[in-house]
Amino acid sequence: MAACGLDFGTSNTTLGFQTAAGPRLALLEGGADTLPSAIFYPRSGAPHVGRAAMAAYVGGEQGRLMRSLKAVLG
Repeated sequence: MAACGLDFGTSNTTLGFQTAAGPRLALLEGGADTLPSAIFYPRSGAPHVGRAAMAAYVGGEQGRLMRSLKAVLG
């Protein structure tokens, strides 16, 4: 049976899965095993997630950045 687990953290998100050799973390974005828990909604176009969301916000793109989403989800 295949199994995986998602840790949706306040700051970062990770995804683990079971292999024959034991538990492993998935490489999510740019070869990293963590993904910033962030989403950026630009004024136009598709939303960005993770590091791309942070880069769009820091780069001055017009839109809305959402972090600490667990507080919103309850």
